[in-house]
Amino acid sequence: MVLVDNQIRDRVKDFKKYEKVYCNGAKALIENFQDKNLQSASYDITITNKIRIFRDDYRKINLSSDIEVDSVSIGRDISLGYELKPNEYILVQMNECINMPNDLIAHIRPRTTFTRLGLILSDQHFNPSYCGMVHLGLYNATKSILEIKPNLKIGQIVFEKLDLMPDEDNLYCNKDSKYQNEKEFIGSKIYDELGSSEKSLVDEYVASILNNLK
Repeated sequence: MVLVDNQIRDRVKDFKKYEKVYCNGAKALIENFQDKNLQSASYDITITNKIRIFRDDYRKINLSSDIEVDSVSIGRDISLGYELKPNEYILVQMNECINMPNDLIAHIRPRTTFTRLGLILSDQHFNPSYCGMVHLGLYNATKSILEIKPNLKIGQIVFEKLDLMPDEDNLYCNKDSKYQNEKEFIGSKIYDELGSSEKSLVDEYVASILNNLK
C-alpha cells in the first residue's frame, strides 16, 4: 500500500505515536519537511548546496582499495549555482533527512519534468529502519549546459507500507550498515564487499619487499 498525503504528513507531524515501529526511538519520517512539497501520494525532494563531482584524470581505480575508491570524487559548493555539462554525472545531496520506520520502504523516482528535459536522476531504494541524507546521481543526457541550484525539486519519494514486519535481525539498523545516519558524504564502500582494503595491499607489498631482501 502506497502512503497518501495525509498519511505521510501524519508520520511527520505526529511521529511519536509510531514509536513501536522504530529501532531507536520514533523520529519524523521526513526532516526539513515542507507542506508545499507534499503531493497526493509522494513528496518532492530538494537538494542542498553540496555536490560531488568526479575527477576526469582517467585513472585506473582498484575497487579493493579504500583510498583509490574514495578519491574518485571531490566536494563542491554550489550556493551560486552549478553548470552541469553535457554527459556529466554528479552526486547531489538531499535537503531532507529520511527516517524510515520498520514497517515502510521507500523509493526515489525521477520527476517527469526533468526526464523530458534530459536531466536523469538515479533511482534510490530505502530499506526499513534506514536513516540519513542520501546522495543521488544526476546525469545530463543533453548536449546543453544545464544550470542547477540549491533547493531545486529534483525528484519524488514514494513510501510503501509492508504487509508484514521484517525479521528484526535483518533490519538495516541492526546490520553492519554502510550508510546509516549519513549526513556528510560517505563514498562507495565497494571495497568492503571485495574482502580487501588498501591496508592489506600495502601489507602485501611490504611483505614482498622483505622476502626479496632475505
